[in-house]
Amino acid sequence: MKQRIIQSIFVLIGVSVLALFALGFYHTDDLVELTSADPLLYSPHVNTTALREEVGNLVQAHRLVTEEAGKDLARRGFDDDPSASVGIKHGFLPVQYLKMLPSAIEGTQAFIDTPSFPHALRMVVADWRTAHAYRADAYAFYLNMQRSVQEKKNPARFLYLASETTTDVALRDARKIAENSDRLLSDARSRASCLFFGTCREGVAHVLSGISDTEPEAEYLKTFELPEYLEGIPRSGPYLVQSGCFPDRVTPLFLYGSDAFPFYAKSAIENYYLDVEAHIKQLEGNDPYGLLLLSRGIAYEDQPEGASYRCGNLSYWGSLSVLRYLEGEFEGEEVVSESDIVRLYQALPKEDVTHRLAIENQLMDLPEMLKEISKHLLFQAYLAREGYAPPNGLYFLASRSAYSLTYGTFSRSIWRLSTSPEFHSKENTIPDLSYAQYSTLKETYSDEEIATFNIFADEKFLESLKKFVSEN
Repeated sequence: MKQRIIQSIFVLIGVSVLALFALGFYHTDDLVELTSADPLLYSPHVNTTALREEVGNLVQAHRLVTEEAGKDLARRGFDDDPSASVGIKHGFLPVQYLKMLPSAIEGTQAFIDTPSFPHALRMVVADWRTAHAYRADAYAFYLNMQRSVQEKKNPARFLYLASETTTDVALRDARKIAENSDRLLSDARSRASCLFFGTCREGVAHVLSGISDTEPEAEYLKTFELPEYLEGIPRSGPYLVQSGCFPDRVTPLFLYGSDAFPFYAKSAIENYYLDVEAHIKQLEGNDPYGLLLLSRGIAYEDQPEGASYRCGNLSYWGSLSVLRYLEGEFEGEEVVSESDIVRLYQALPKEDVTHRLAIENQLMDLPEMLKEISKHLLFQAYLAREGYAPPNGLYFLASRSAYSLTYGTFSRSIWRLSTSPEFHSKENTIPDLSYAQYSTLKETYSDEEIATFNIFADEKFLESLKKFVSEN
């Protein structure tokens, strides 16, 4: 009975739309103006074919890591501990929303290219469906986070290279994401009202999210010799961005791009290594992976400091993406820092919609960004299968979800609130004893020895990992 009612409603809506179209009661021109100024769920230059593929790969990696972590959860008897199990049993990524996003981008692109009622209808329907999926995923994320945190006996801290977050911060951020989902869905509905009734709500003001216009000092552009394994990999930069993710306030970063490093931000002035013994001590001995490293003679492990799980706020990925994009678009212009983004943005002529929307919405490299996340989730799945990564659903929700990226917090077309999540703890009392720097290690070790501070230098481990990835 319920299904018949739903079908009748859709039929009624379809008939109404056709009637409005036949009678000419629609306002495409109004929607063109609004979409050109403030599109939803859209950025120019997104390869939606690649995006669909990488979303599929991410969904597969997400399924695999939750399955392997779930098995390990059962082996360790943590099934009934919500803080350990909820994020694993119910997942931690906005899977349904990400599946819908390519269609929303394509719908908007078609309408911008050829404004017409059929394309307008396609766009508003795709936007509404995608915003609805975003809201469902956002509230599930918030409720799962809430349940995980409430059942946690003591507040948890998640330590990154130069920052930290806590369960309280992560819970407030999850609530903020849910609030944004309400606004995004409301905006999507208003676009339909704009098309059919001419009641067009004013869009969100132009904003450069997370981008600083402060001119950096030239000395920050210095670089040093990077690890050998990065030689020969295509890279751009160095670019100067403010992130809160690295020890220096402003850090020169190279942006690497390859199959092995799809979207990898690497410090141009330092390389970081985990002090394994210190880290094991921090975790009170509960670090099977650290014990594995020590058993293989690895006292310091080379760290991918620009990886998605190494910082709670990946908005600087958006800045790097825009810098690389502008460097290719404006040959002859100096494109080094975020202040250059602001300068070029402010100089854009009014009719240059494409460059303006690319700078504001920052999704051009989303396929590569998701591929980078998938790569690390596959490695996490392997560690879970081997028993080297104790299952922690709360950690998956707060960190491995990369929620600053997956929920589009730095894209104006997705993030509709005027305020952003916190991401990091304001106290930021992270100790630095777990990390060593290349500049310090080279005083004791040769470059040949430092090159072995990597688990992937262990051929037996690497072959086992490759077999796992090929089978999955």
